[in-house]
Amino acid sequence: MSANRVLSGLALVALACAFPAVGDEAFELPNQTHIEFRAPVVVGADGNGVLAAQFPTSVAGEDVRYFLIVQNGCRPEAPSTPCPAPVDSLTVTLNQAVVFDSQGPFGMERVPVPLAALGSSNDIGATASGTPGAAVGLTILAVRPLPVVIGGRSVLPLAAVTPKVLVGMTVHNAGPGPFVFRLELFNVDGSSAGLTPIHTLAGHATISIDLASAAGALGSGWVRGPVHVRWASHGPARVSSVAREVRLAPDAAGVLRVIGTQQLALDDYGPFPLPPNAVGLFFP
Repeated sequence: MSANRVLSGLALVALACAFPAVGDEAFELPNQTHIEFRAPVVVGADGNGVLAAQFPTSVAGEDVRYFLIVQNGCRPEAPSTPCPAPVDSLTVTLNQAVVFDSQGPFGMERVPVPLAALGSSNDIGATASGTPGAAVGLTILAVRPLPVVIGGRSVLPLAAVTPKVLVGMTVHNAGPGPFVFRLELFNVDGSSAGLTPIHTLAGHATISIDLASAAGALGSGWVRGPVHVRWASHGPARVSSVAREVRLAPDAAGVLRVIGTQQLALDDYGPFPLPPNAVGLFFP
């Protein structure tokens, strides 16, 4: 059968404190943030403001980064929120090192900074100048990438099942680690006919699923349309999926006999990081 031809059964064709990125440090993956320190520097009647404080490092690790967030004046996303006037200048020191120094207009700034070892104390100091009552907010954030779930799809453009056409999906885990997967059946108009229950496949394991039985368990009445193998994993994974069609016909005695089979590897898409709504389909 050619790749473009459809027979009676199967067309076997085979991602608390929001702040913008600065420079090359843009966050490209979801991150978990923890506030290590937060305080304002308020300008007094003499036109100067001073801050001196200590805080411990409570989050650490090879994948943890620390940032000083400076918020001078109103947040751009909330201009109507009551807030003090911005300061004119600001110098911030962290553990005796100058980490921020501005003598001109500035708004929201983000600066990578080092912190002391886990559980150790950090000294932060700041001086500001401006009109009395002006203030600037200082926050030290610990940022750690969230665990990223990766996934993908193996796509069968069209399948049709009848009592004389049996279609099965074989899914193989070609990697050493486990992954989970579900079959999603689609109607020919593109609407989803449902997702099968979650299957967990151990490393190098293989499972075969009969489409007619899977559709029957869903109760959707599906008999024809595309089929997707949707999978997800907490680590690198290699997925191989094959569709197999078995055609039956009665012999002279009326007994159904196999008159033909055909199979083809499905087209694979991925792996790629899954967005939260997709992750929930596999790890509720």
